[in-house]
Amino acid sequence: MLSLVISAAVVATCLTWCTLAFAPFSRPVWAVMLVIATAIANAVVMRASNRDQMLALTAAPAIFLINASPTNLGAVITLWLFGSALGTLVRLRSPARALEVTANMVLGGVVMASCWTILDAQAAPLIILSTLPTAALFLTRLVISSLRLGFLAGTPLLSAARAITWSRALTMWLLVTAATLGGHGIALVVGTAAPTTSGVQAKLLGSLLVSLIALTLGTYFEYTRVESRLRGLVKAAKALPWPSEVPVAEQAAEFLEEALPHRVITLTSDPEAPIAVPLPGGFLQAHRTHFQPPLRAEDRELVEAFANIAQSTADAGTERAKLHRAATRDPLTGLLNYRGFTESLTSLEHLDGSGIAIMYLDLDGFKAINDSHGHGVGNLVLQTVAERLQLVLAPDDIASRVGGDEFVVLLVGLHDAQAAQRTAENIATVVSTPVLAEDALVLVNASFGLAFTESRSPDVAELMQFADARMYESRGNLAPAAPRDAACPGFQVHDIDELLNAITQAITSGGIDLAYQPIIDTRVEQVVAIEALVRVTHPKLGAIPADIVVHEARRLGLVTDLSTAVLSRALADLEEFGAAGRFPLDLHFNVDVEQITDATFRTALGHFLDATDVTVTLELSETSLHRALESTFEELEELNHSNRLQIALDDFGVAQSTLQSVVDYPLSVLKVDRSLVHDMGDEKSRQVLAALSTLCDGLGIRMVVEGVAEEAQLRALVDVGVPFVQGYYFGAPMSASALADRFRNYGTTCPECTRLTQSAGA
Repeated sequence: MLSLVISAAVVATCLTWCTLAFAPFSRPVWAVMLVIATAIANAVVMRASNRDQMLALTAAPAIFLINASPTNLGAVITLWLFGSALGTLVRLRSPARALEVTANMVLGGVVMASCWTILDAQAAPLIILSTLPTAALFLTRLVISSLRLGFLAGTPLLSAARAITWSRALTMWLLVTAATLGGHGIALVVGTAAPTTSGVQAKLLGSLLVSLIALTLGTYFEYTRVESRLRGLVKAAKALPWPSEVPVAEQAAEFLEEALPHRVITLTSDPEAPIAVPLPGGFLQAHRTHFQPPLRAEDRELVEAFANIAQSTADAGTERAKLHRAATRDPLTGLLNYRGFTESLTSLEHLDGSGIAIMYLDLDGFKAINDSHGHGVGNLVLQTVAERLQLVLAPDDIASRVGGDEFVVLLVGLHDAQAAQRTAENIATVVSTPVLAEDALVLVNASFGLAFTESRSPDVAELMQFADARMYESRGNLAPAAPRDAACPGFQVHDIDELLNAITQAITSGGIDLAYQPIIDTRVEQVVAIEALVRVTHPKLGAIPADIVVHEARRLGLVTDLSTAVLSRALADLEEFGAAGRFPLDLHFNVDVEQITDATFRTALGHFLDATDVTVTLELSETSLHRALESTFEELEELNHSNRLQIALDDFGVAQSTLQSVVDYPLSVLKVDRSLVHDMGDEKSRQVLAALSTLCDGLGIRMVVEGVAEEAQLRALVDVGVPFVQGYYFGAPMSASALADRFRNYGTTCPECTRLTQSAGA
């Protein structure tokens, strides 16, 4: 409002002064020509004001009339300003803006008239009179514009003043001179071609032609400017969506350079530039050099438009990336899911002639972890496995979770199948380290299947199918399945390495103890065998659960050392049992099928048998037996029929146990898992156990039912014809000294069975 009031006052004062101070204009026709020419030229200036030459051509009509009629200077200025106001109003369609621009022209006109008067009084040459007053006019306009930006628009004065540069002033002066001399040249041509035309008329005609030239040039420049803007916008629009591999800020700058070819476009972190619009990662800036016209509001709008496109593109890219990640990533572990894994295999660009392998990895007994300890612990196990995979894999390898507890890994850069096997075993070993849960140490066992190829165009789907089949064929190949209760509540440990060192030290340095649990024959009410169970106690960690000890011994490759230590300790304990009187003639303990052909273990077993009179029953899990090779079967058959050595199938009835195992493997003992005696009140359970007992009798196999903890269970088992039992009803696993005391007090008699018999008789 203040700017509008000042502008109106300036225009009214100057026009009144000019009208009163100078005589009226004597040639109305030429006055109209002056107004029209000035209006046209000024409309072009407002249309293409980023071209300084347009500003220069605006003054041409006034110059020639000044030269023609110096006595009518006031009228000339008045008409010229009126034409300028009319042209500005036509372009801006805003009376207030037109009035403000005209006020600037009025002040410039006063400076120009004053300059003309001084120079004319000094009899300055025509070239000086034709150029310096107009140069003074536009310099005044630039100063007024800079002050207006500084005081009314809030722009720092220094930044506003930078619009006035010597290069622009010089360029403007040269253009004014060229336009003036061009007008004079046209006037001379007209005067020569039409001698009857007065000099004033010729100069007016020249002035009008110069204005028309300005209109033509202005229209051309406006067209090229609009064309550049449209070309940049169209190019940016056609490129949508912009390539994600190039930062959006760089792409925005490239397209903006196309739209603003006469500006300097940069990316920077400095927001203080004349035009600086924020972008992802910095600011998009537009500058000008000393030879370029000032930046305009339309330039800012265009920069903001490209910045907005870039920001929207970045946001859309982020959303697309989120959606793609959600579609191709497992939300629990962050690994690729099956879709993401198959997408990553569409182009194996990292193949360099070396082989690749697909590794299918499965967690044994994972359902038992969820069932026993909740899905929270199960999820923690899966997340830990995923972290371990990412740590152990090479940069070009790819890991994915394709099922509940199934993972698929792509291994690249392999020289041969042996290297693939070693790499896969190392991965499975790392994955199989126990997991620390909230209040338990969870055992993790990884089985894997592997498919290797050296083909440059591998059939990945076929490889995955083969690896999946191999995984099921050799489940538990590296580490046998975890026990059913795959976590150890109450056992606190905060350093896995410390635990592993403690187990290694106990196995290799004689730190293994044994606990024993009797196996009862209810028909004769006697202890007929004992099972040796591993015990390790650490000074700092305390009692380490047996499941963890066995699990880690397998994973660390110390299972034979552990079995050897068990034999050595059992040999010493048997001497104590012998000193107490009678002792059982059958000792059970767990081994893995690989130990059957292990020379070190066979030697230790031979020494044990030579030193005692007991029979040894080697208990193998069904998972372990599934890994047996053809040659191992022959060894099992030989051992099972040898003197004082028997083979037992342990934990029958867990997970995927089948009767086929009873038929296929050479067995002397079948140990039925406690899960089948959990509810002996169930008729189905009793019928299954009765059928198993009949089957084992027919095959000459001794069936031992584990987990007998209550008298009712024992009665039900006796009723269905199961003679051999084991469980807490007859006593928890006890130390060698405690078992020796039992033998000393009762011999091999079973007092619990005696109480049961007496109760039945009563």
